Amino acid sequence: MTPRPSNAVLFRRVLTAASLVILLAGAATAASTFKVLYSFKGGTDGGFPFDQLVLDPAGNLYGVTGSGGSITECYGSGCGAVFELMPRDGRWAQTVLYSIPASASPYPDPNGPLVRDSSGSLFGVIAYAGDPVCQCGEIYELTRSAGVWTETDLHNFVGGASDGQYVNQGLVRDSAGNFYGSTGGGGNQDCGCGTVFEFSPGPDGAWTETLIYQFTGARDGGYPSGPMAIDAQGNLYGITQSGGVYGYGTAYKLALSNGTWTETTLFDFTIDASGGSVSQISGLAVDAAGDLFAAAPYAGGNQVGILYELKPTAGYSNYSVVHTFTGASDGGYPFGGLTTDKAGNVYGTTIYGGTYEYGTVYKFVPGKGGRWNETVLHSFTNGSDGSYPEGVILDSSGNLYGTSAEGGANNNGIVFEITP
Repeated sequence: MTPRPSNAVLFRRVLTAASLVILLAGAATAASTFKVLYSFKGGTDGGFPFDQLVLDPAGNLYGVTGSGGSITECYGSGCGAVFELMPRDGRWAQTVLYSIPASASPYPDPNGPLVRDSSGSLFGVIAYAGDPVCQCGEIYELTRSAGVWTETDLHNFVGGASDGQYVNQGLVRDSAGNFYGSTGGGGNQDCGCGTVFEFSPGPDGAWTETLIYQFTGARDGGYPSGPMAIDAQGNLYGITQSGGVYGYGTAYKLALSNGTWTETTLFDFTIDASGGSVSQISGLAVDAAGDLFAAAPYAGGNQVGILYELKPTAGYSNYSVVHTFTGASDGGYPFGGLTTDKAGNVYGTTIYGGTYEYGTVYKFVPGKGGRWNETVLHSFTNGSDGSYPEGVILDSSGNLYGTSAEGGANNNGIVFEITP
């Protein structure tokens, strides 16, 4: 029997598959070094971390937990916390920067990875918070002054034609300090099919919201979901859940020229041959060549996930499957953010499968003839090394950092490092 996550993880990741079929898989295993940097206690320090971390120039890590913190609401387990990990004399010191309040919902659900600006401020998303009637989500800002962190509600989404609603996971930031995200609803008054928004800083420190695109639900797609990606030129990429030529969603690009954003449909999705959803993604990344990589956790032959690539060709994109996960040693249900390196390799995590069936960290290397070779960098045991990882990031030396939602010394999740 394949292990199942606890209620805390099920709250975050509701899986539709009734069971997991274990098949043979040929994934190689790497001789990487795995190290636990911090095991959460589940109290005021937080518990059940998820999504990708953020790394600052000094080597400090920042992330979000789904429970714990100093506020004892949310059924007494805490509503989550924003934390910092600082390396000190070979060890890592953890500090809670902000404990998330319950607002109007029993589970506010801090959603997606944080974004850090050049001044060191942090920005995050809470999915079910903000306006007490709408509860359409909010964006918060954490700023540090004289060693003290202060939280500000930067924007509460209210829906309707002038604003988005149901803000999606994660934000992305450009080199000018603007940041962007998407909402699954709101916008276009005739449709309410979702938006892409921009927040730009003013000289007085105030932020201005602009809806740079409103989906119509037709050829351009509708109801964007999952994370967004941004390339070095500031172009934005994302996935919609419906619309397009076949009605199963689109991959889109937004490019800025002479002050105007233009939307281009890169690909029109069809239903996966297995009946799974290719446009329901948990991770999205763009490499230096403009290739998009997406992790779809419910697609593929056994509906335990695929990793696919969208390669630009004359304004459109060619779709190809990098890997179909089996739920065996290669992993299953790829959740969490994706990361690419300068060599074109792709890194990510699965929350099932691996040698011990508690998830993996994987690496895909492009080979000859368009083939990709998978290496499993770590298979989680649900012991001190944790279980159910969700996303990794890379530093300049090629080290990987990530979180696992459970396991560890206190069974409240960990932060880990993998060195090549």
